[in-house]
Amino acid sequence: AILGALISYCRVTTDSLNSQRATLQTELASAQADLSYYNSQLSAAQDALESKTRLMYDKKLAKEAAEEERRGAIALWQAEYYAAQERKRIELDSIARDVLLGYPEMDAVTASGIANIAYAEALARGFIRVADALTIAMALAQEWYETHVFPHFTTKTVICSGCGVTLELTMSDIAEHNRELNCPVCGVYAC
Repeated sequence: AILGALISYCRVTTDSLNSQRATLQTELASAQADLSYYNSQLSAAQDALESKTRLMYDKKLAKEAAEEERRGAIALWQAEYYAAQERKRIELDSIARDVLLGYPEMDAVTASGIANIAYAEALARGFIRVADALTIAMALAQEWYETHVFPHFTTKTVICSGCGVTLELTMSDIAEHNRELNCPVCGVYAC
């Protein structure tokens, strides 16, 4: 009877242990499934973070490249601008020197003024060659030689009474050099 009770107790204990083992195995499987799920979530989050980090880095590189390109374009523009200014200075000096060679009694300031006016007049007429500006300069120098009067120009700003556009007028102290100006927008007499 004791042996039967012991066997019965062992069976109950074994059944209880088997039941607990099954419960623990179920809980372990559930925990492993949860762990697998959380690992996949962690991996997805790490991939997303890495992707966003790469995207931010790519944007940073693109911004730096654009900024470098902008700096390069500005530097190129500045170099071209200064080269153009230097060419203009050389051309003006050349015109003034040629005027002085043709009219030795003229002072350098007057020759430089004639060169500047001739250069601006040539550009205003659409000429781009130095020879055209020199031709205009020689005509101005001849006029100076004949009259010994060199015009002094002033610029004034007027507002058109017809359309309200702001116009810049260049006026000479020699009256016959001045001409009537009509507004290029509306045609109303401006000065």
